[in-house]
Amino acid sequence: MKKIITISFFNIILISLISCGAPPAAETPSLPTDPEASAEVSSSEESPGEVTAEAGETTPTPQAGDELALPAAPESAMLEVPVVYSGSSGLPGLCYLGAAGMLVKYEHPELDFTDIIALSGTGSSALHDDFPDMQPILISPYMDQCIVFMADNLGADYALGHLAGGTASDIFQPADLPFEENAASRYLFRDEDEALDALKRVIGSGQPAAVYINMFHVYEDFTRDSRYWKDFLEKEVASHYLVVKGFDEENIYFNDPTDPTESAGALSAGTENFMQAWEDTANIPDAPSLGSFWMLFLETPGAVPDAETVIRKNLERAVDAPAEIRSFAEDPGDSQFTRFLLLELGNARTRYGEYLERNGYEQAGRRYGRSGELFSVMGLENDLEPQLLINGSDFEAEAIRILQDEMNK
Repeated sequence: MKKIITISFFNIILISLISCGAPPAAETPSLPTDPEASAEVSSSEESPGEVTAEAGETTPTPQAGDELALPAAPESAMLEVPVVYSGSSGLPGLCYLGAAGMLVKYEHPELDFTDIIALSGTGSSALHDDFPDMQPILISPYMDQCIVFMADNLGADYALGHLAGGTASDIFQPADLPFEENAASRYLFRDEDEALDALKRVIGSGQPAAVYINMFHVYEDFTRDSRYWKDFLEKEVASHYLVVKGFDEENIYFNDPTDPTESAGALSAGTENFMQAWEDTANIPDAPSLGSFWMLFLETPGAVPDAETVIRKNLERAVDAPAEIRSFAEDPGDSQFTRFLLLELGNARTRYGEYLERNGYEQAGRRYGRSGELFSVMGLENDLEPQLLINGSDFEAEAIRILQDEMNK
């Protein structure tokens, strides 16, 4: 008998307010900001995200970035970028992957989010981590790894941009798929004017771009366009990934990967508000310190590989997942953030199971689907049960054995 999932409005709001970025990092280094722009904040109408701090050790920023060899930006531009919804059950999640997925779908419109999940490896891998000063967590690969893995599967080249002296990736990224080193180009901006000009040149050249922002500064703009933003989100400091698809003299236009309504492709913000949101990303709670002016776009689109190739690559990453899940089950963290990450895991497993079933691997796909259902139950409810984690681990171990047998025929 299937377990009925009930979600209170309070839980929806809590989950909605959790950052959809990478796992929180203790003492995550923040970028130096203009001292005149920094201020202590006591009111909910002022952003606490503009506090200066010394930068910590991250992957070294190159002394000089690449030159953006694109024509001058036009006065306005608008791209027809398809929306990819990365949430589940009407709740946000996997926004980094949904944003990157839109860049891929723009080039390969036949793909859907199950393809994006499979290409990124998010639905097959798992990692048990114990970060300093926080409860244990179980996650899919970091945002950085997902994008590198997806680009590698496609044979695509991605480019990064951010403020010179800033940060391009989460400092806790695993070393096997380094984000910066795998970028085809890296553009370093001297100031906000140069960053905005580069973004407009990219859009004007026909390429959408993913950006990392502080939601606080664009909240009012987005509530005018979307009832989802108005009814389910609040004006809070939180990280988010969006896709910029257009601009004119006054506004920037976006797709939102976590808005489940038709408004997901119809969001806009005044340029000044967007620039604040794009710059003020150094001290967002429970989120990586990226940027300022972090952006990502595809320089070459690559080609979509056949399903067997994608599944074989996922198998290479999947073999360690059951053990990681069981390790987490021995001493699971049980916080709202932990459950949010489990909901993301459940979403990714469910979508990967759908991908497998669609491509002829029904038995393995159903087992990933069952694992996804268990993770989703724990993500939506307030009771994290170690036995459900073990059951999910067993389902995935069975799926891996089935796939290995199928691949070895």
